[in-house]
Amino acid sequence: MKTYGQFCGLARALDHVGDRWTLLIVRELLIEARRYSQIREALPGVATNLLADRLRSLEADGLIWKRPDGTYCLTAFGRRLEGAIHELVRWGAEWMSAGRGSDHFRPQWLAVALGALLAAETVGGVEIHADDEVLHVTDGRVSLGPLERPDAVIRGSAEDILAVAAGMLPISALSVRGDSNAVTQLMRRRDNVGSTTTFSDT
Repeated sequence: MKTYGQFCGLARALDHVGDRWTLLIVRELLIEARRYSQIREALPGVATNLLADRLRSLEADGLIWKRPDGTYCLTAFGRRLEGAIHELVRWGAEWMSAGRGSDHFRPQWLAVALGALLAAETVGGVEIHADDEVLHVTDGRVSLGPLERPDAVIRGSAEDILAVAAGMLPISALSVRGDSNAVTQLMRRRDNVGSTTTFSDT
């Protein structure tokens, strides 16, 4: 393993997770446990041998483990990267206003993005229909799948939902059914999203 050779917490961390694709693999496993083929599908452009190498390194470092059924999942140690990834998502919001362009986008990535951008505490359960993907938010956590009895349901394109969460569009850009107060509280942005972009609560 190549290292920076510096006695610094940041350098030591980057020795283990600073390589290209590594944190995006962690992002995928924050969403849910995934098979190798699912991770590869979610990361267009990654070479198969490079992905295999990154998975081996993450496993050797104790950040992920491979279940008997063949799926990879984060260990408790690996899941501690969630806070750092959320901070990077919020910091990276500065460059999201330029739009998607030709970049790949998967609605499932909203599970991580919304967890970073939206209010940490929510009232009730909110179901989110983003394109063909269904997510839900309960107790401040975003997960894949529907709720049995949601307090509110939000519908919209994945890009519009992301734009509302980032404060670039008002909630009125989305279709909302049910408890509007739960949605309003959910869509309150965290105070530290971005540094120069102006976000509103409308």
